[in-house]
Amino acid sequence: MGGMVKIIRSIKENAGLSLLFGTFAAVATFPLIFKMGTAVYGRLYQTDLRGALWGLWWQKVALLQHLDYQACPFIGAPFGVSLDQHPVSWIATQVFAFVLRFCDPAACLNLLALLSFILTGIFTYHLVCYLTGSRLSGIMSGFIFAFAPYHLNKFMEFTFLFSSHWFVLYLLALLKLRTEFRFRYIVGALFGLSLTLAFNPYYAFFALIFTLGLFTFELFYRFRDRLSLFRDAVGRRSIQSDAVNFLKWTSSVAAVFLGAALLNFSSIYLVVKNLFLHQMNPAQQGSMGYVRSFDYLTSQSARLLSYFLPASTHPFFGGFTEKMFGSLFYGRGSIEQTLYLGWIPLILSFLAFRNWRFKREHSQEFINYKTSSENFYIGFFIFSAVTAFIFSMPPIVDIGLSKIYFPSYFTYKVFPMFRAYARFGMIVMLCISVLAGFGLKSILEKIRTRRNKILLAGLLFFGIIFEFSNIPPFRVTELNHVPKVYGWLASQPGDFIIAEYPMAKGSAGEAPSNSDYLYYQTFHQKRMVNGIPLGTPAYDIKLKILKIDGVQTPIILKKLGVKYVIVHSDLYKAGYHDAVDIIGDPPKMEKNISYRLIKNFGDISVYEISAEALSAIEKGPA
Repeated sequence: MGGMVKIIRSIKENAGLSLLFGTFAAVATFPLIFKMGTAVYGRLYQTDLRGALWGLWWQKVALLQHLDYQACPFIGAPFGVSLDQHPVSWIATQVFAFVLRFCDPAACLNLLALLSFILTGIFTYHLVCYLTGSRLSGIMSGFIFAFAPYHLNKFMEFTFLFSSHWFVLYLLALLKLRTEFRFRYIVGALFGLSLTLAFNPYYAFFALIFTLGLFTFELFYRFRDRLSLFRDAVGRRSIQSDAVNFLKWTSSVAAVFLGAALLNFSSIYLVVKNLFLHQMNPAQQGSMGYVRSFDYLTSQSARLLSYFLPASTHPFFGGFTEKMFGSLFYGRGSIEQTLYLGWIPLILSFLAFRNWRFKREHSQEFINYKTSSENFYIGFFIFSAVTAFIFSMPPIVDIGLSKIYFPSYFTYKVFPMFRAYARFGMIVMLCISVLAGFGLKSILEKIRTRRNKILLAGLLFFGIIFEFSNIPPFRVTELNHVPKVYGWLASQPGDFIIAEYPMAKGSAGEAPSNSDYLYYQTFHQKRMVNGIPLGTPAYDIKLKILKIDGVQTPIILKKLGVKYVIVHSDLYKAGYHDAVDIIGDPPKMEKNISYRLIKNFGDISVYEISAEALSAIEKGPA
């Protein structure tokens, strides 16, 4: 009977939390909740959201038409492109496939992201409640972490990467397993880590570093505080018992990592095979993200002011932050450097630190504090915040007479697929959220009445809302603003191939124009030559047709089965630099007899390859 009561209470509690954090998510992203299938949050163009929408579109097409998802015929036509070398977990693929059965790609993306806000808040609430025993602290910490500018920015730039809730679930189960060996905690840790690895390998990498840090802290910190217990037999038995529990815990966590690796074996195997066993050439490794340029580690790392300046979307202080973009102390811009921690959370964290240090220094008054869980966890999250902060820094800092090498310099040699170390700011933010929960608890313990406790927590809460504010929240991008040429293409009957120009040398992920082509394909749904990846046999053909006014280009295009050539003169004027004689100068299509103008849409023109001209070219001079 008692177990049933606990279950009912838990259901009610989580339902209330879902409503609370769901309301916050709806307000912060308004009016997205009313445009789930017709808009995305943030800037669609110049972001990776275009590629994400294309990927979900292709997956839905494959589902509906019973096609092989790994063999995509819509890009790199007529050859098609194999996707089987992309290390995407089957778990993520199956989850997306399930959701796509009920909604379109945009709604799928938005739904999973909004659920992530809710789950991040709920899991952080339970984590902080477990550590502090304070529900008010849990609610505030849940809001701080879930709706930090870091997460709102990731939602705008990389919606599909916003999956920190599984990391928090893993951490909660990990810490519970540390103090109480139960099978359900092992399952919880395995579930959280497996989904973290499946949806966001970056965060799985962070989980590895975080867990190693926890083991290190356990060994060199907690046991140090208990050396005095060796003085008597009871103390020695206590230390021995702790050592046994520690070994049992580490063995369980090692099993969790092994289990997560086995559940994601197919994607891990691809990484090992193609990167560490060198079964993929360097061009392909770079094209598919197995190896990133070392320069990214500097441009996509954090800086000191990244953590202390409000987000550029803040209604009052955002303008000042924008002026700091590109500076030495802030970083390149908002994409990776939006890591604002908030001054109220920082002050609450400092209060937790001061209270922790005071109790440690007055051990005679707080006799058992050094062996308490609060002592351990506050110390650990301070340690983790500092560690993650250091990991988020550039790989090399030149101070004139010498250079300082930070951890990313060394980890890159082992894991060259990770480039954006500023994302370690997620760990810093989580640690600050937890410490802020401890800080709020220390304040609330000094207030007698429940009314005054709620009043103070409410005031602090509204202060944090102001710090993290992105008002006005109208940052959605409608998906119906499509160039008219693609509407015209969609209306043309038959299955045919198009080629869009300019055609960049790089793959879709390395060329903004190619990403746009992919996104617009979700509307016209015609096969296109664009999208041939580096390192493949078809790429040699692509190199021969990069220059649209090349003599052999129309001949090769015709042989490939291309019906229409789409020329974007505006992209050439904007400074496109691959395969052009003069940067910024569009090709003179009106003087090229190989192409016949079919339709003009302003800066975008549709051409057909002239059969007569091709015949003359192939015959050569009389």
